[in-house]
Amino acid sequence: MFWNLQRKDLFSVAEQIGQQYAIDFIALIEVNELLNPNFKNQLYPNYTYLSSNCNKVHLYSQVSSTLFSDASATDRSVIKVFKSPVLGEEVLLAFTHGISKKDYSSASQLTEAEILVDTIMAAESLYQTKKTVVVGDLNMNPFEEGLIKTTAFHAVLDKNIALKEKRKVQSRDYEYFYNPMWNFLGDDKKEKGTYFKAMAKPLVYYWHPCGAIQSRIF
Repeated sequence: MFWNLQRKDLFSVAEQIGQQYAIDFIALIEVNELLNPNFKNQLYPNYTYLSSNCNKVHLYSQVSSTLFSDASATDRSVIKVFKSPVLGEEVLLAFTHGISKKDYSSASQLTEAEILVDTIMAAESLYQTKKTVVVGDLNMNPFEEGLIKTTAFHAVLDKNIALKEKRKVQSRDYEYFYNPMWNFLGDDKKEKGTYFKAMAKPLVYYWHPCGAIQSRIF
C-alpha cells in the first residue's frame, strides 16, 4: 500500500487497512514528523519500520526485515532488495514520490523519471535481476512522456507487449515496464484515478491516475 498522509495523523487508519487486507508492505509519504515524532514505531508490532536514507518515503513491513537490504536511496526514492521466500530469489522493490506539477514543469518531471530509471537499471545490473516492481506517486498520468518515453519508464498498457521485454529504436534497445494504471482510464472502473481536480481552464482531465505501479513482467 502506498499512501500520501498529507501531513495528517492517519497511522491508525493505515494499520487498520493493512490488517484488513493482509498487506505486506506499507509506504507512507508526507509524514508529519512534528505531529508524529515516533512515526517509525507507529505501526509496531504489526509492521516493522524499514530504515533507509530516503527522507520522503517511509516503509513498513510485515515481512521480516532480515529479508531486505538497501540497493539505492535518494531524497525521494528508495530501492530495496527483497529475498522473496515465495519466488526463492531476489526482487527489486522501488518506492518513489515524484516532484509535483504545481512546482515543476513537465520537462523537469521527465528528467527526474529518466534519472530514476537509470538508477533502477543500475541496480538491476548490479543484482543481476529483471524482477523489478516500482510503486509510488510519480505525479504523472500514464500517457505522459516520463512514463512512456523510451529513455524514461517506457511503460506500456499491454501486458503482451511488455512480455516482449524490449524494442529497438535507432539501433538501440529499450526495455519495457508494464503499467497497469492505464486500466483506470474510462468508465469501466468504480475508481477512476488517484487524484481529482476540476478547474476553469481550457484543458482539464478531472481524474488523474497518478499513482505508480510499474513492473517488469516476470
